Amino acid sequence: MSYRESENLKRRGRAFLELAEYSLSRGFHDKAVFHVHQAIELFVKGVLLEVVGTYPRTHDLMELLGDWLSE
Repeated sequence: MSYRESENLKRRGRAFLELAEYSLSRGFHDKAVFHVHQAIELFVKGVLLEVVGTYPRTHDLMELLGDWLSE
């Protein structure tokens, strides 16, 4: 996996965070939560790709953060 792909995942994560902030400001709480989940998922995958070289193919945040949470 490449540095470019890692940066792309993190950039997309930041874009979803902006969508979450906008949704929250408009009172769309359900959409804000969805966008926050997407933001975290993509950003964590980008960091894992950068640090470890791969990431689990899952949408489960607990699985993505599993090794870090168990420390």
